[in-house]
Amino acid sequence: MKKPINPHQKTKVHPLATNAKNEARTTELKDAMLDFLGQMGQHDHNYLRKLVLAGGDGLTYEKLLQLQ
Repeated sequence: MKKPINPHQKTKVHPLATNAKNEARTTELKDAMLDFLGQMGQHDHNYLRKLVLAGGDGLTYEKLLQLQ
């Protein structure tokens, strides 16, 4: 059975500021991701265990895999 989406439930949106990091470099991509998590209120040793979607081109995807 499919669970219907509640049309009265609002999704929380987190508009993020940009940064000058180069996502083609793994270390700078990590810094950028930590910056974005910090903007969402997540900090070292206090991360919420939830899925965070990040997108980009093939190189960004490859670098995110390397960060894992």
